Amino acid sequence: MQADYLLEALSHLGTWSVGGLWLPLLAWTLVAALALVLDAHLPLRRPVVRQRMLVALLVALPVGVTLRTAAPVYAPQAAITLLNSLWPGESMSAVEPAVALDAPVATAPATAPSPATRPLLPLALGGLTALALAGMVGGLLFLALRHVVLHQWLRALPIISDAAMRAQAQKIAARMGVARLHVRIVDADVSPFTCGLVRPFVVLPARLSGDADALRLAVTHEAAHLYNSDGIWHVIGRMAQAFVPWHSLARRLLHQAVLRSEQAADTCVLAHFPRERRAYAHLLLRYSTLPAPVVALSASVHHLNPRVSAMKHVLDLRARGLAPALLLLVSFSCVLSLQAQDSTNTTPPAEVFVVVEQPPRLIGGLEAIQAQMRYPQAAKDAGIQGRVIVQFVVDENGGVQDARIVRGIGGGADEEALRVVQSARFEPGKQRGEAVKVQMTLPITFKLAADEQDQN
Repeated sequence: MQADYLLEALSHLGTWSVGGLWLPLLAWTLVAALALVLDAHLPLRRPVVRQRMLVALLVALPVGVTLRTAAPVYAPQAAITLLNSLWPGESMSAVEPAVALDAPVATAPATAPSPATRPLLPLALGGLTALALAGMVGGLLFLALRHVVLHQWLRALPIISDAAMRAQAQKIAARMGVARLHVRIVDADVSPFTCGLVRPFVVLPARLSGDADALRLAVTHEAAHLYNSDGIWHVIGRMAQAFVPWHSLARRLLHQAVLRSEQAADTCVLAHFPRERRAYAHLLLRYSTLPAPVVALSASVHHLNPRVSAMKHVLDLRARGLAPALLLLVSFSCVLSLQAQDSTNTTPPAEVFVVVEQPPRLIGGLEAIQAQMRYPQAAKDAGIQGRVIVQFVVDENGGVQDARIVRGIGGGADEEALRVVQSARFEPGKQRGEAVKVQMTLPITFKLAADEQDQN
């Protein structure tokens, strides 16, 4: 029984995931691949704008999927339509509840679909979606664990007091427009880096106190990160990438966003000290292998070559990239959340269930239908008898819709069966406490009396 419930849950999850996760993910993947190609081949002029556009594109995926999930009235129907188109003539559940009207009036109980009769694709998609959701939770937990490890690592760094070095660093940062620079000087072999969101600070190794030129270049670089709010953008990108830690393009987008933020800081340094390109390149190389978390002077060894190459060009220092980034985020998130919908102004038909927690109940019982039935004279004269099977949908109000003959016997019996079924009233079926449409079948048996059979 528990296995049946698990398979049912996976099937429903797989049905939802087509429109709720995988189609938005496919659309986002295509756009992300195009964005990475353009970022790699277009001339680099304003790295700050590139960084913010890449982060905005990265954030658009979780925001779009969240908006998509927040409108469940669209996702299930779109998913069911797509899945049913993959298996023509096959419904999402293989067994229908039957209400039997026969000589001895009886109602046949609904049975749960067996694992062998379930469509395999919804189950496979449900399992894949469950793994994707588990990966998302794991990615967020890993990000939280990294934060804890970073906090412990920072606390373990030996902080020393060097008022002269701190004052010199604050003076350099003030020229950059950073009025209040919080500096921590540590007696450890680390690369200079910026850390913190609410009250960001710069960590500088004590070895820089004896090299005024290197200190000036390093502080200018970190002050540029603070001025551009790179720490905030970096954390936002990390959280968005943790939403799909298994997606290689998400990792690549984050990698490129970090690279662009580093190139923007490099541009700022060279704008203030244009004659010290060689000294600055040697400084990057010197600290490239030292530990430096979050936004750092040398965030990755893999960034060195493109950063040094970018130093040969004059880049734009302007950081007005917030407006286009927000525009990209809002527009693309809306596209993801609304894709696969026919129109935002039309309401798709409600989902029709074949198995529900509380099946519809015929008002008056089967006796009420039996009392209304009239044996067609043409069928009597021709001696026609047998079973007519009617399939129909009980709507949310208990009315009968879409009644049709699945198997008939002719002689007017089919029309009489349809008339009786269409006039019936039900207490609507319920799923999770809400009235829903339920598909049902009603076998109606027409049987002549013994004396009428003898006459024919």
